Amino acid sequence: MQLFGDTVDARDICQGALGDCWLLAAMACLAEHHGAIHAIFRSKERDPRGKYKLRLYDGVEKEWHNIVIDDYIPCNAKAWAKDQTIKPLFTQPNGNELWAVLLEKAFAKFCGSYANLEGGSTIWALRAMTGDHARWFEQDKERKTWLRKDLVNKKDPKDRRAHGLREQDEKIDHDMMFEILQKYDKLNSVLCASGASGEDGLVEGHAYSILQVKKVKKIRLIQIRNPWGSGEWRGDWSDKSSKWKEFPDVKSAVGFEELDDGAFWMSWEDYIQHWRKIGVVDRTIDINTVRLLVDDDSCMAPCSACVKGCCKFWCCCEGCKRIYCPYRSSSQTVKIKRRCCTIL
Repeated sequence: MQLFGDTVDARDICQGALGDCWLLAAMACLAEHHGAIHAIFRSKERDPRGKYKLRLYDGVEKEWHNIVIDDYIPCNAKAWAKDQTIKPLFTQPNGNELWAVLLEKAFAKFCGSYANLEGGSTIWALRAMTGDHARWFEQDKERKTWLRKDLVNKKDPKDRRAHGLREQDEKIDHDMMFEILQKYDKLNSVLCASGASGEDGLVEGHAYSILQVKKVKKIRLIQIRNPWGSGEWRGDWSDKSSKWKEFPDVKSAVGFEELDDGAFWMSWEDYIQHWRKIGVVDRTIDINTVRLLVDDDSCMAPCSACVKGCCKFWCCCEGCKRIYCPYRSSSQTVKIKRRCCTIL
């Protein structure tokens, strides 16, 4: 086992016996952003002592808390009794990475217990991991506009996750909402989906992560992932859809691959019909999100990391840009060049 593999990927996570899909969806969303998961871990590599330090943000106190945990993970006793297989009872890694199970344990300690992770809000988890502004965009009852509701943490000694939603004076039409999502996607903000209809393969009451927002010619598509790693949309633009053969240029533009990994594409029009909410965390991108990945474990890896790291940091200005021109999370809805969001 190791703390991180060659890359941090949303497919590293599989849900176990705990009903914390809201948390796993948040972890999967954040895993899509370079350096975001690494920024949570104060410990950067596997510790032979089994001791790890992570940080999570307390929205009530408005400060970061360091969480120290060990690598004793609850495992399935029945699997061990049957064939001596060691299998985590809750979140399970797809490979040999520890980060997902350790991050879940850090949240369990932060909230009081694993039982306290049953049911929750994806954007609360994202705010706890990033410390940035979080909000929902929710369709009104007639499904004509999107309403913005900001996450507000509340002080409750019995519930670390207590929070509310403060509705803002914004009503956004469907066309503008898609453009706003595109802009957030380009800014590397974290996006998630909630309020599924339960039709055509979608799971009602389940949290999903939004991976990409693309427009090819006049076709508007959203890529979504089920944190279970299986169970996908079966309508237009799904893995088995004939749309990919009908529009090969769209297939090429979005890099479509038919994989049974829980990730799928659907049109914006179908999203409007089958989902009620979109979660957005306007993520800060600064020096803390810089992360160098070195694939080689040879004796030359330190030298390779030094050369590549210095080149990216100084010659490619990646470090200087993050220090002097960072992007900061905003409490306002992102602006669109041609016009702002439509206020009705």
